[in-house]
Amino acid sequence: MALSDAEQHQLLDKLRKVDVELTYGFQSRVADSDYRDTLAGYALNSDAADYRAEQRLAALELKIDKLSTVSEPIVGLLARTRADEGPADDGGAE
Repeated sequence: MALSDAEQHQLLDKLRKVDVELTYGFQSRVADSDYRDTLAGYALNSDAADYRAEQRLAALELKIDKLSTVSEPIVGLLARTRADEGPADDGGAE
């Protein structure tokens, strides 16, 4: 199936638009930045930044888990100590 002249021109126009979108260096949205990259470049940078954020989040979750594990016995000890001391003395104020 051959394309008509009009269809060939439409296809060429679309191909040129795709070429511009993939090769044009878009300005960064960061204030005072001279950085420019293609649409594909920004997509790849975004993917990399997302991966790094996921790695940082996993590291923070691990630290929180470790802190929870270490603090549980301390919290239990404080609760037992307070229970052994009895009710708090309010200094006789009534």
